[in-house]
Amino acid sequence: MLLTIDIGNTRLKLGLFSDDDLIKKQGIPLQSIDSIEKCKGMLLDFLGVNKDIEGACICSVVPDAAKIVISAINRITENPCILVTSETKTGLDLSALKNPQTLGSDRLASAAWAFHNYRKPICIVDFGTATTISVISGLGIFMGGAILPGINTMRESLSINTASLPLVELNEPISLPANNTATAIISGIIIGTVGGVERIISEIESEIKQKLMILVTGGNVVFTTPYLKIKHVIEQDISLNGLQVIYKLNND
Repeated sequence: MLLTIDIGNTRLKLGLFSDDDLIKKQGIPLQSIDSIEKCKGMLLDFLGVNKDIEGACICSVVPDAAKIVISAINRITENPCILVTSETKTGLDLSALKNPQTLGSDRLASAAWAFHNYRKPICIVDFGTATTISVISGLGIFMGGAILPGINTMRESLSINTASLPLVELNEPISLPANNTATAIISGIIIGTVGGVERIISEIESEIKQKLMILVTGGNVVFTTPYLKIKHVIEQDISLNGLQVIYKLNND
């Protein structure tokens, strides 16, 4: 059994693999692991009877949380625990990036699985706290991408930084032209995000002179993909699957 953990800005995604199969997964709010002992208890609850893991593989965009998680895992097992960085063997070529050490390891994990699974030019769109766009060539070169504010980040920012605009719910109806403030905000955020993603992908395809296969993932997929007009495939467990691929590459 292999434990995989994707530590994001707002939550952890846990995955348990038996060989190549993801047999269990769970999302945990990030604030619930503010101590090593609390994190250890949460991990043991998730593992259940499968406590004898062969190892763990982690990607994280929150360094302090990663330290807590790694310490908790080390209290559960003495087997290898890999924290993915730009120095980790992933099967990808990062030479096109100016500063590969600044690439989010969640994007790296997702890209590793996409290349391993498809072996064609791919664009991964992750609708999370930030909306990220990552482009991988058919030869496994991580070519770069783009980063936008996520839809939650946008709606919270509008509420915090203006005197009169409310914090709207994501399930507000979408309608354009909007006839009320709440609908105007959520319609602008959702349609603006989707339109921005489509335009960025179009610009990238024009620049590299290739059509890209589009994979979408992230916690906000349910709100954005109904309005995404370009052909796409939803891959919600892509980072967890990528961590499993990376673990095997570094332990075979």
